[in-house]
Amino acid sequence: MAPKVGMNQDQFQPLSKTPNCRSSMADPQNSTYYVAPLTYTCSREAARNKLMAVLKALPLTHLVKSDENYLYYQCRTKVFKFTDDVEFYFPEADGLIHMRSASRIGYNDWGTNLRRLEGIRAEFAKA
Repeated sequence: MAPKVGMNQDQFQPLSKTPNCRSSMADPQNSTYYVAPLTYTCSREAARNKLMAVLKALPLTHLVKSDENYLYYQCRTKVFKFTDDVEFYFPEADGLIHMRSASRIGYNDWGTNLRRLEGIRAEFAKA
């Protein structure tokens, strides 16, 4: 199954209707899908480089696409080796990094995508 990734103008592709994905572009009132975006106070380029260093250190994670304002990674789960799609969008001049993590298959991810994004948040804050 081909992943539904990439930007549609300034939005991620729509989330699936199953609870195996998270996005900072989802409705903040929807706790099933929403995760807060990353924030930064440095330049956008510095924030992008910092995030890329964090992601480079993650096991089973590799960069697929890199543009000035968009990053796409694939992450493999440890136990079953499923591939999950993880994306980051850097809007111009607002100090936010939107993020999205989605499982390609299955119905429920048992919190894997939320834990992944919150782990990235914690490492980004420390870096």
